[in-house]
Amino acid sequence: MSGPNQLEHPAHHFAQADALRALAISFVVINHVALLGDLHLFGHVQNLAFLGRWGVNCFFVLSGVLLAGPYIAAILRGNQAPSTTSFYLKRFLRIYPLYAVGIFIGAIVELLLRGDFPFAYVAGHLVFAQGFSLAFQDDPINIPLWTMTIDAEFYLALPAIAAGVAWVVRRASQRRKVAVIVGALLVIGIVSIAYRYLAFALFPAALESFALLAIAVRNVVGMASAFAFGTLLALMAQLGMRPRLRVGILASLIGLIAFVGIVSVKSSGYELHAKVWADFVAAFSTAAFLYTLSAIRTPRFAALFDSKAITVAAALAYGVYLVHAPILRFFSSEFAIRLGTAPRGSVGYCVLLGIVGAVATIALAFVLHRYVEEPFLKMKSRVSNVP
Repeated sequence: MSGPNQLEHPAHHFAQADALRALAISFVVINHVALLGDLHLFGHVQNLAFLGRWGVNCFFVLSGVLLAGPYIAAILRGNQAPSTTSFYLKRFLRIYPLYAVGIFIGAIVELLLRGDFPFAYVAGHLVFAQGFSLAFQDDPINIPLWTMTIDAEFYLALPAIAAGVAWVVRRASQRRKVAVIVGALLVIGIVSIAYRYLAFALFPAALESFALLAIAVRNVVGMASAFAFGTLLALMAQLGMRPRLRVGILASLIGLIAFVGIVSVKSSGYELHAKVWADFVAAFSTAAFLYTLSAIRTPRFAALFDSKAITVAAALAYGVYLVHAPILRFFSSEFAIRLGTAPRGSVGYCVLLGIVGAVATIALAFVLHRYVEEPFLKMKSRVSNVP
């Protein structure tokens, strides 16, 4: 990798993103181990859901960093934007083939456990209907796939939003272009928070129903703050603003404290506000953490980012995300092999479930990367140079 500041090249593959993505996926997996293993450390359901929330927002922040960079560069320099056709084609080749396989793996596990192949589930998820219908959110077949609709919507919206901003600032000075981009990101953040308040007012059941929450609140508008934070990091990179370690550490601490505080809210009087702001604060926390990682430039730290372990984790990350939930569901089922002698719901049971599930998931992700993901990534590399 070139240059001391990896964020200066947000459209490129850089190791901070790999490390953060691996951490985020680990958090999501731990959350699902606890959920499927009936672990209630703090006496209530989904008490490790905050880990999954942080991880999901991390994915969206990284999407903003990596995908918005080329559009911001074109706007700032007055150049032609990346080809929309190439952008959509590369996103399809990168995301959809393995996503489709993940859907079928979840369906096969459902067939093994219940004896019925879920044709409607497969058809609905192939067209991302899980983001619009409770019929596809209420099933436990492959829990994380609700996020894929949000990603797809962001991919569809990004070229249009960038084109609109480019048109507005087409004759503006550099300083004014930056001001307009920052203003647009601020407006996106405000609209996202306002939308969440409105959504909870129209659908109060979303406070208790994860399925309704994923459709009515945690859609591309409700989660737009995460993409905005990522885009802001991409803008800073394009302007050559070197991350400052002290600023990053302070921002990370503020984000972490705020996130822990907001997910700890149990008072009914503040529950609505906590649910509205939780993803915003999680996205800020992940963006601050990425900023901090980018400010650490010691050779030993750089060697860690360049290590084989990080490279392998990055290669398998998407596959792990797509298949870990069905694998964990299979091994946590009463129809699967008995996981030792630890009672279900205990820490020992969940540790064993996590180990068995991780080994099986990583093995399957490796096979999928080699025989599904890599061929399509090679096709993607032959498309014009967009992220």
